[in-house]
Amino acid sequence: MLLSIVIPTKNRQNTCMYAIESALAINADDIEIIIQDCSDTNDLEKQIQNKFGSDSRVKYFYTITKPSMTENWNSAFSHATGEYVCGIGDDDAVIPEIYNIASWAMQNNAMAIVHTSPYFYFWPGFTQQKYNGTFIVSHDFSGNIIWKSDYQQRIRNYGNLHEPMSYMDLPAVYHALISQKLINKIVSETGKLLDSTSLDIYTAIAFSKYIDQYAVIDYPFSLKGASPKSNTQRLYTKKVDEHLAEFKNIGLPSFLPKVAGLNITAAESYVKACKNTGRDELIKLIDLPVLYANIALENQDDYEACEKKLNEFVLSPMERERFYKFYAEQKSKAKRDKVKKSFKNFFAKVFAFAYPLYRFLTPSKKSLRVQVFQADTIMDGIHKIHAEYLKKNNISLLK
Repeated sequence: MLLSIVIPTKNRQNTCMYAIESALAINADDIEIIIQDCSDTNDLEKQIQNKFGSDSRVKYFYTITKPSMTENWNSAFSHATGEYVCGIGDDDAVIPEIYNIASWAMQNNAMAIVHTSPYFYFWPGFTQQKYNGTFIVSHDFSGNIIWKSDYQQRIRNYGNLHEPMSYMDLPAVYHALISQKLINKIVSETGKLLDSTSLDIYTAIAFSKYIDQYAVIDYPFSLKGASPKSNTQRLYTKKVDEHLAEFKNIGLPSFLPKVAGLNITAAESYVKACKNTGRDELIKLIDLPVLYANIALENQDDYEACEKKLNEFVLSPMERERFYKFYAEQKSKAKRDKVKKSFKNFFAKVFAFAYPLYRFLTPSKKSLRVQVFQADTIMDGIHKIHAEYLKKNNISLLK
């Protein structure tokens, strides 16, 4: 078996059916699509049978318990038998060329391949109404592939936790091709593939223990979707606490305040990955004053809890002062940015008739690259746009 597409799912049967359909569009027999369902019912199983028949490539598993997202993903990956495994969400999709890329990985003994993720789809009902039902090509891509040997330095750079989202172009179980050999290594040493509240941050850190080099392809082999009730939706609406509530026992490090948020889940996941892989020395890289400030900036109600932890775990008066200075600077900047955005939106509305002309006469580099298309579903977007875009831009894969 060359390739396993892993799709953990919960109560999003409609979008999951399209994710499965995208994987079945791969014209090959040595693939499997693992569906790990922890929905309230197993209705998805009947829907799969009705639409896809008895296609042996689809392997459905259901659990009636209420596992956390991380537990459900662990179960899903435990069923995968492919030489390479790609995990996607149940509102995402894969592009058929993922099979060719997995074949290239096999020939070149790549332990992990990430891609530059130029495709996005926003399902109808997503919070940001202006994006509803749109397929976005965020930047051009070439098909080139390069090897990266900067993994260890990237992890050390991430370790101060100033930028919790800066891991996203590193190898992880989410939207990357991961060798079964790498998965077996981490499972045999730590007892599980995934831990913590963020499966992608955790594996981005943990994988670096076992590999120094990874490949990056400037070509989409999966597509990120954003739908109602997704974690992307929770980030937009600042309801990360709903995600954390799924975990029965998070076990936050003692230096973290017991609050919810992106910075909390990033720090918790980073620490667990370091501890589980025996690299406690990396935990010392965390910049506590800035971390506490970012947590407080994320939610003003958490300021006192952060200040309390600051006084408990940061002994140097100069380091404590950094917390107050960074917090004040960033809060002031946020206010200025809000005013600028308000003025921009106001003038864009008042001079709506002139704004398109202004954009045409003074286009930014970014505006030339981003393309937005209407698409009723994620598969509609792939069918209408992918082949057309490749032909228009004369792109060949794996240059």
